[in-house]
Amino acid sequence: MIKFRNPDEQEPRPTDDPAEDAAAASRSTAAAASEAGRLDPVPPASPSAAGGLPLGRRRLRNRRMSLNLEFAHAMQPGETPRLYLLTIGFYPNGRVGEIFLDGVKVGSNLETHLDDGATLVSRCLQYDDRAFDLSSRLAKASVIREALRLAAAIERDGPEADLGDVA
Repeated sequence: MIKFRNPDEQEPRPTDDPAEDAAAASRSTAAAASEAGRLDPVPPASPSAAGGLPLGRRRLRNRRMSLNLEFAHAMQPGETPRLYLLTIGFYPNGRVGEIFLDGVKVGSNLETHLDDGATLVSRCLQYDDRAFDLSSRLAKASVIREALRLAAAIERDGPEADLGDVA
């Protein structure tokens, strides 16, 4: 249920009679429902008000270390694997900050999905999500999941990571 607040109305004061309080609450709810167009939603609590740090995007440097690798992946069991090119961009500390995927026909629907998915994943990585955590939440047949699994292995073990058991 979405709670609305009208800044022009005063908050009702509780009385000693619970039945009277319930009746007053239902009247104010009905009045609020009839004037819903004028009401503003209650703003969510900010993370800084709760004692946490505000979320912020950690942008990558314009010139950064990256790694290109090719991997094969089949979308369905029994399907012939297709080759994809994965580019992983890193922060100076070695943490994965972005991914790019290529290897399909230019202008195809799959290319659009890969570009959009890689962009969303890159944004998540820049807002402090980890490649391993993201990969565990995606469909098993997903190309993006496989790319994130490779990125997580490289992030964990470095560029010389053994990708045989991951790929």
